[in-house]
Amino acid sequence: MDAVTASEQERLAALYGYQILDTPAERDFDDITALAAQLCDTPKAAISLVDSDLQWFKSRLGLDACETVSTSSAAEPAMPCIRPTSSVRQRKP
Repeated sequence: MDAVTASEQERLAALYGYQILDTPAERDFDDITALAAQLCDTPKAAISLVDSDLQWFKSRLGLDACETVSTSSAAEPAMPCIRPTSSVRQRKP
């Protein structure tokens, strides 16, 4: 098993361990999403979780879809994201 596969399996195990996929909307997540949209001065923001097949939106603002196929370009972050297992990425000016 190569490092990428092992890393992906570890990420998925952690995601499934949270037992958060397909759970109802939560006010705390919606508040964070609204704050992100406000801080970034954008009409759209989301908190998404990506498993092996789908990108699922735990919270969304200005988006109609509640999930997308994870191989779509929508699964690639369009803005910096916060992940519990990775360091914060620096934005380019």
